[in-house]
Amino acid sequence: MTLKVMREEGGVRALYRGLVATAMGVAPYVGINFAAYETLRGLITPPGKTTVARKLTCGALAGKWCLVRCRDVLSQLS
Repeated sequence: MTLKVMREEGGVRALYRGLVATAMGVAPYVGINFAAYETLRGLITPPGKTTVARKLTCGALAGKWCLVRCRDVLSQLS
């Protein structure tokens, strides 16, 4: 059944339809998130004193702007 539907919809190439557009939409988010995490890690974590709590704090603060990004994506869908 699945192979039949895949063949009718355009084959294996149809699985990758929209991949470039999706990657171009996600790339800035990932880049800014990584840069923010590394900057915060440099400010919050002194050299040699890395703890799990500090890493989680840096990740949470860097990912906080994801709420804005998710709202932007949802508004584009409607």
